[in-house]
Amino acid sequence: MRYLFLILLFASCKCPRQAVGQGGKGEMQTLPLTLILTDSYGGAEAEALQVFRSKGGLQKFFAEVNKTRKPGLPVPDIDFTKNIALVYSPGKTPAGILPELVALGEKEGNILIGTKKEEQITSASAALTQPFAIYTMPITDKEVVLHRPETP
Repeated sequence: MRYLFLILLFASCKCPRQAVGQGGKGEMQTLPLTLILTDSYGGAEAEALQVFRSKGGLQKFFAEVNKTRKPGLPVPDIDFTKNIALVYSPGKTPAGILPELVALGEKEGNILIGTKKEEQITSASAALTQPFAIYTMPITDKEVVLHRPETP
């Protein structure tokens, strides 16, 4: 019985398959995304991913977000010598639903970032908001690209 449990445990683990699927490089495992801040208002009208490599760019983003806020949101303290900031906005969504960002892998020298969409409960009375989320990841010279799955 104990061996059956161990076999099932190892068979369900996806770690070795992910490393093989990435060509054995395992580089994406060293580039974790860390959620810093989310808010229901201030994002773009259409889906967008902005990459900031300096505090000045992030401050400009917050200046735009804080135009209609009193008091405004404080700019997060991010060490740009070690990290870059990713600001993701899914566009107009019902009730501020914000999918989680995940690192998908590397393709043609670009780092692909995608969304992990959860089941959305839609209501006719739900207000449309423009949420955004700020993530950090370790600094990289590669271009960070939002991967949009092709629709059939």
